[in-house]
Amino acid sequence: MKPIPRGWSVQTVAAVTDRPIKLDPRETRREKVRYVDIGLIDGPVSHLADAPTVLSAEAPSRCRQLIATGDTLYSTVRPYLRKVALVSEELNGEFASTGYAVLRPTEGLHPAFLYYFTLSKDFEEQILPLQKGVSYPAVLDREVRAQRVWFPKMSEQRRIVEILEDHLSRLDAADKALQSASRRGAACLTSSMASLSTTEQWPIETIGEHALLVEYGTSSKTSADGPGIPVLRMGNIQRGQLDWSVLKFLPKAHADFPRLILQPGDLLFNRTNSAELVGKAAVYDDPRPASFASYLIRVRFGPTVDARWANLVINSPRGREYIGSVVSQQVGQANVNGTKLRRFPLPIPPLAEQRARCEAHARLAEDVVRMEASVAAARKRGEALRRGVLAAAFEGKLTGRHTDAEVIEESAAAEPEEGRM
Repeated sequence: MKPIPRGWSVQTVAAVTDRPIKLDPRETRREKVRYVDIGLIDGPVSHLADAPTVLSAEAPSRCRQLIATGDTLYSTVRPYLRKVALVSEELNGEFASTGYAVLRPTEGLHPAFLYYFTLSKDFEEQILPLQKGVSYPAVLDREVRAQRVWFPKMSEQRRIVEILEDHLSRLDAADKALQSASRRGAACLTSSMASLSTTEQWPIETIGEHALLVEYGTSSKTSADGPGIPVLRMGNIQRGQLDWSVLKFLPKAHADFPRLILQPGDLLFNRTNSAELVGKAAVYDDPRPASFASYLIRVRFGPTVDARWANLVINSPRGREYIGSVVSQQVGQANVNGTKLRRFPLPIPPLAEQRARCEAHARLAEDVVRMEASVAAARKRGEALRRGVLAAAFEGKLTGRHTDAEVIEESAAAEPEEGRM
């Protein structure tokens, strides 16, 4: 246990919180209630002000906990996800799932102070070792309430909450700006694909007219264990490029080889996936040998089409529009077969023009990748600072002066990298 700041009290959560009333929504005689389901929160929420409405007569069996302004809802399911919320006035008298530990602070504990404490590493280190279950790790309500919380007198709690919220609001604003930059990068790529693939002055023909080969991949069962020939699958196509991070293999002597070995310039098209992802494509251009799975279609073009150009058009808004118009649904999966792919309308500018447009898009894509790497690093840094702010707060080190920055930096550096807020 870490040293507690001098003058602070240490209690169990149970000693400084009240339990909520358990009630069937039908007993309220209200036609409808608002319900905070366990899936509603996907991370820390400092002001939970809204929840879906359910009919009282049809409320789920877990809709039984009456909540109030200032309650902290702490998810007992997968607590490492930090699905924690502070209830705002708008949800006073509404309901929460029994999957939450509803922590209602008594008079000596500030609601926001308790909320932020449950997000701290100090609290996490008490809770996480208690998880039980592999696929659905959880803790018990009573285990949450049995953990320690430490706090100063109320006036000091208010001061700490005020300082915390000032620091965290700045980090929130920075994170929103970073997310906005990331969205702008993705929008630039989409805009680039739309503009570069617009070739109204060139003839519109079909992929089939220019393809030397259109065929499905291997249906043989692959293994995660190498060595062997990597078999690219639909998950290996990401944002118009091949992702080699997760691979499966077939033996080099497999009967499908060398017939289904890829050649540089082969285009891979994902023929079966969800409606949103079906039709994504990428071009194989790698020195390592590889094959492809049956959910992918290989297209090998003749000398009139650069595969990168076809890939650009397929992944563009124009291409997505065609795919959406021909997709068929089968047992929850969307499908675009080889015949429909052959009919894909493909603008055919001169080969030099195709290459110039592909290279222009590739340069932009490289810029976006660099920007996204910078954004990811900055967001990771922001998460570390959040952890540092919380650590400093519950060590009694936040003063509200400029010296806080140095203290937060030290606390952030001392915290492990995992975790988020």
